Amino acid sequence: MPGKTEAKRGNSPQKQSLRRHQRPEGLGVAGGVSRPAHDSAIHRALEFIYRNCSQPIDVDDVVKDSELSRSALHYVFVEQLGRPPGQLLRLIRIEKAKRLLMEHDLMLKEIADRCGFRSLNSFCVTFKLLTGVAPKQFQRQQWLGIYRSSQALPARNDR
Repeated sequence: MPGKTEAKRGNSPQKQSLRRHQRPEGLGVAGGVSRPAHDSAIHRALEFIYRNCSQPIDVDDVVKDSELSRSALHYVFVEQLGRPPGQLLRLIRIEKAKRLLMEHDLMLKEIADRCGFRSLNSFCVTFKLLTGVAPKQFQRQQWLGIYRSSQALPARNDR
């Protein structure tokens, strides 16, 4: 009977659920990695992300550079920063893309390359997912907003 075998091995659905939600190895409150070690790991990972976000890096690259396992890094990021490292990397890249779209008249492929995206498609999909608009639409909205605000300025009286 599968039910008894699973229970003997400790694979009951309740135990599997508990294991999924446990803290990663070494992050327990007693005897685990201390708070300063968490802060150091986050600091090092953030430095790596900011230094290399223009390159096509991913979370595995951040993990290789950090002192923690992938699950521990994920846990610490969510605990301390409110989001996992992959999501933070995408947000940083999209913020950089927004600046480039507002400040430069670059082709989208060039912006995608400068922001570390592996393809134009992944850049456009990620941009729209996080901002709600396509990159070119965002650029037009920004340029129109700047144009409209410069038109709204009162005429200067030179006396």
